Formats: sequence, structure tokens, C-alpha cells
Amino acid sequence: MEISLENALHIVASSLLFDEAWYRKTYRIDAEKNAAEHYLTEGYTKGWNPSPYFSTELYLIENPDIRWAGINPLLHYEIFGHREGRYKGHIPEGILQRYRKCACCGNYVAAYMPLPSYYFEEASKYSEKAWRSEMVNETDYSCPWCGSADRERAYAVWMRRELTENFSGVILDIAPAPALSCFIRENFPKADYKTADRYMEQVDYRLDIMDMNCLADESVDFFICSHVLEHVRDDRKAMRELHRILKKTGCGILVVPMDLNQTEIDEDPDCTDIGERWRRFGQDDHVRKYSRAGYLARLAEAGFQVLQFQKKYFGTQAMYENALTETATVYIVVK
Repeated sequence: MEISLENALHIVASSLLFDEAWYRKTYRIDAEKNAAEHYLTEGYTKGWNPSPYFSTELYLIENPDIRWAGINPLLHYEIFGHREGRYKGHIPEGILQRYRKCACCGNYVAAYMPLPSYYFEEASKYSEKAWRSEMVNETDYSCPWCGSADRERAYAVWMRRELTENFSGVILDIAPAPALSCFIRENFPKADYKTADRYMEQVDYRLDIMDMNCLADESVDFFICSHVLEHVRDDRKAMRELHRILKKTGCGILVVPMDLNQTEIDEDPDCTDIGERWRRFGQDDHVRKYSRAGYLARLAEAGFQVLQFQKKYFGTQAMYENALTETATVYIVVK
């Protein structure tokens, strides 16, 4: 597993076993220095500890392979050691219970990574209207290990519960997200998993979701179409195509970015002005912003019945472990 320096710093800084104030005071680290970076790159080589709850030297003694590999012991524990049961019995149970576990990759997470600042900067630049997002957790957005967004972790929870390990039907993943795609391949090995996108290379089908003529009627058992329809010129046509290819006994995850402040759908497929798209639709490649009522009405118009899985379904533990928002909703469509 390759981890960027940015991710490694986030992992150490957010670790429940790194106490910045204690580290600075104990080892007299100057205020202008990044304490997490200091421990990550220099402190551990001196045998310094990140907190009273983690011994650098003891971890290396118990795991000599890590010493010879030259890996920061706390970083190793967070990435591999916790999951592998290393350093067992040394960490207080109260700390261990605060860790989260990503539903996509199964790794333990002290803190998810925030939504990239790019989105806030662009929104501010173009005076975008304030959103009340149904799904996005801005502070705990992506997994530092697999990169899954919070919505993808919600899908993984649903799939673990509703699809059996022996599921052998056709899965169509439109605009596949890397983390969720990996999750599906690993957890449903008997499925006939296919990917599709208009622009991505190395997918099974290069297609336009408004005209999926390469797929027969009622040929798909389960599909995932997440954050796609807001990019499509004619979303009604795309919905009808999804309805056409879905088997009578099948179902699909069909989710769009939802602004709970929005009272009706705002759209303009002919709008090409970047600033106008940011102001009205929330992103430079979106052509509409959905309201909840408007979205449900269009799905019904396409012939779908819609099942909504929310906080009550996920439960307290899954909500916490995957950093799902109070309003997070997975829309499942059936015929």
C-alpha cells in the first residue's frame, strides 16, 4: 500500500496515539515546527514516543521486521499493525473503542480526511449559494487508506447487508469509483461485475448513459449510478435507460448530490459558463442541482419505485464508523 506524505502526515497527526501537546512539551519541539512531521521523519529515529500510550521502542522490539524496514512505527501500526493485532494489550481499551472502521477497505481509521479545500475555494470565488448537503461530511470525507468518500462507505454498508457473498448476478458500475470497485471485486467474487463510463478508459463498456444500446433489456441484476445524473444533459432519458436494462427482480443504487435547501430542480444543460455553473449547480461540470422532491418525482416518472435507507437503517455504530451525516440517504430503485 503506497501512502503519500500528505496522507502519512494526516494519519500520524490524527492518530489517537499521537498527543501533540505532550510531544512538544516532552521533547521541547519549537512551536514553528510541525510536531507530527517531526515525529514521522525524525523523532521516531531517536526512540521518542508520540504519546504516553505508545512506545516507539517497544513496538520495534516486538516487531523487528519494522525496525529493519525503517518504517515509522506509529504509521505502521495505524496502517497495518492495528488490523493485524500487533501491539496487543498495550493500548487502553478506551482509546481502541474510539477508532472507526471503513466499510470499504476494512481498515481502522482514527480520522477521515476532510473534503479537499478546492471545493470551498471555488465556491467562494464564484459566490456559490450555501448548500445543506444530504450526504457529504465535509470534515470526515475520505478514507486515508482506500480513498472512499462517505457515500461510498454508505453503499458498502448496504451491500454487505443486502447482497450475499455468493451473489452471482450482473453488476453494472457506472463511472466506477476506485475504492468501491475494489470493494465489490473483493467481496463479491462470483458476481459478473462490469464497469461503464463515457470517458474512462479500461472500462468494460464505453457508453453514453442516455443511450445504452449495447445492453439488452432487463440484463442487469444490480447497478450503481452515483453522482452521474447531475452531469448528464437529459437525466430523464438516462433514468429511462437505467429502468430498461434493470431486471424485474433487480435493484440499483441511484444517488445524486442533494441540496436540502433546494425547493425545486434548477437545471440548464446549455449553460457553459464556469462561474454560473458553480453558482447555480455547485460544480463546474454539473448542469443541474436537485431538490429532494424533484428527484423523487423524476425517478417515479421513469417507472422506478424508490426505497430510502437512512440513519435508522444504518444504526449508531455504522454511522459512527463511516462518518455518515445525520441526513445521509442511500436511494435504492426497483421496478
